[in-house]
Amino acid sequence: MPGCEHRLPLYLRALVSAERCILCHEGATQGRDIVCPACEEKLERESSWICPKCGAKIRDCICMTEEMEEAGVSAYVKLFPYLSDGSLTSDRLLYRLKLKKDRMLASRECACLSVNLHFALRALKIKPEDCLVTYIPRTRKRVIESGTDQGFELCRAMAKILNCDRAPLISRVPGTVVQKTLDAAERLQNAEDAFDVKNADLLCGRCVIIIDDLVTSGATMSGCASLLLKAGASHVFCASLSHTVGRTAPYFSPDGESEPFS
Repeated sequence: MPGCEHRLPLYLRALVSAERCILCHEGATQGRDIVCPACEEKLERESSWICPKCGAKIRDCICMTEEMEEAGVSAYVKLFPYLSDGSLTSDRLLYRLKLKKDRMLASRECACLSVNLHFALRALKIKPEDCLVTYIPRTRKRVIESGTDQGFELCRAMAKILNCDRAPLISRVPGTVVQKTLDAAERLQNAEDAFDVKNADLLCGRCVIIIDDLVTSGATMSGCASLLLKAGASHVFCASLSHTVGRTAPYFSPDGESEPFS
């Protein structure tokens, strides 16, 4: 039945959708993968864009925005650049996660994201299995419209990959302005007022990983990280599938030039 494919068990979905790429809807996939070789090659190139600050590929970079540094975030890992015009294959990947409950795709990308996250955690001698993964929830309206919360799906997938606990630690404060409608400066000012910490008793000095699909200015992540640290978290790591290019540092480009789209 159309529209009900997300209800099938994962192994059946793999068999049903194995012939067509979920991103381009044209290329043939191989084995049990859900992305065709052509799209996979494009994703590989996009995750190889260079950070001019550290010289690393974006998938290996742990550079933070200024707001994250000020909030006390330990590291920020990400996979892809985001241009918002749909020109990148990774843009289509984000759109799919926002509009469909695709747990196979969430698991696939979290597996890639977890590689650099492991290195960042171990650099501070933190065991991944001791962490607590959380996410920034969508508004109730968005969840009802799309039928999914991509942050929750990514949180679920990452916790399973790291073999650690997960919990909803962040809640939206009713009646506050939605971050998406604000510019960078306004987002930072609004972030700590728009969100609150729940289940604080689960923190108890633990390392928390906040995961989201996209970081635009970094203000929301920074505000939530600050709240979690004040509530008792020992460390906060931020993770996102994509980082918007040309809005806030670090800037990424194919050749490593600074501010290529500013």
